[in-house]
Amino acid sequence: YNAINNLVYYGVDAKPAQYSSGINILKAFIQKRFTVGKFNLDNDVTYQYVEDHLPVRLPAVVFRSSFFFEDYLFKEALHSRFGIDVYYNNTWNTYNYMPATGQFYLQDTRRYGNYPYIDVYAAFRVKGARFFFKLDHAFAGFLGNKYYGAAHYPLNGRTFKFGIDWTFLD
Repeated sequence: YNAINNLVYYGVDAKPAQYSSGINILKAFIQKRFTVGKFNLDNDVTYQYVEDHLPVRLPAVVFRSSFFFEDYLFKEALHSRFGIDVYYNNTWNTYNYMPATGQFYLQDTRRYGNYPYIDVYAAFRVKGARFFFKLDHAFAGFLGNKYYGAAHYPLNGRTFKFGIDWTFLD
């Protein structure tokens, strides 16, 4: 439970305003990890409630899940993890963005969400070196092009990422 008083925000006209009354935000979440052998399923479901007419916008339901296989390979010299991450939230009135001020402001005309964001990855560790390969938003465009972080600002499409973290020891 969060209580906010005298919130300063940017209204639908992109001008600063202050909401003098109190704003109450209710948030409840549940997390659970299931493990069967070398297979893991991490889940996190969040419910958020704030009245619609208030100047705080949040999705009511946010779901995150990670399904992965984790094991040691090559005589336990290589720690590996192969998995899929899923992120989903229901539709909600996201914020608009004003590039001139660099601020997000309220908008009531478009609702975004109700779209799964799925990442596929492989991560490895050998002694002091870690490296990963990841395909962000692997199914971009398959369910339409309605994945937005703010009104009129789409989230990144399908992107391949990789990285190395190597700790040198004496």
